[in-house]
Amino acid sequence: MSVRSSPTSPRCDATRRLAVIGLVAALAAASCKESPPKQEPPPPPATAGEGGQPSGEAAPIAGAPSRMGGQGEGGQGEGAATKGPAGSGAPDAVAPPPKPVSPAVTSTHLRRILDVYEPVRVALAADDHYKAREVAINLGVTLAEAQGPAVQAAIEAARAITQHKTIDNSRAAFATLTAELWPMVAASPEIAGAVRGYRCSGAGAARWLQLAGSPIDSPYLGPTAAECGEEIPLN
Repeated sequence: MSVRSSPTSPRCDATRRLAVIGLVAALAAASCKESPPKQEPPPPPATAGEGGQPSGEAAPIAGAPSRMGGQGEGGQGEGAATKGPAGSGAPDAVAPPPKPVSPAVTSTHLRRILDVYEPVRVALAADDHYKAREVAINLGVTLAEAQGPAVQAAIEAARAITQHKTIDNSRAAFATLTAELWPMVAASPEIAGAVRGYRCSGAGAARWLQLAGSPIDSPYLGPTAAECGEEIPLN
């Protein structure tokens, strides 16, 4: 025997459909709601490194100036910057290194200079220009060994004697050379006692130095006027 299912009423079917539609709408509304923002955990506090300096920052180098213009350990060294006047706004200046002190011409070296000076004088007195230029080279080398500004002009005068093409110009350079050596000789008692000073009125009062005890022998007018000159004090 077969059993027949009783048909459902239209009202029941409509109720079921409305219930399904309501459930779907509720699920869709729940899925559209925004979830609350995710909060990040706070960063860990900075830990101190060596010397109390934060580990994230490099420690200052010992002895190096700080960013505020301060000075590290060790103080100012050679060539350190010096501050300008307060409130002037002038930039810091670097102190220049000290200039080397040139040694003075000693009496021993001055004697060596005069030993080479004398052959130049003798050659000029004999009108031997070639010989005077030749020995003046040795005079310039001896002067240069003093290594000081006091003999610089004398070195230039000795060089001029070697370069001039006429004996008159070389004699003028010799007069300049004598003028540079004269105060050095006068300031050295050891040398001044063995040297005499002369002046030739016939050559524009040009002076020269000559060993004591030797006859007057002017380097300015040649052999015919070798005795033209008079002795004058060195001081």
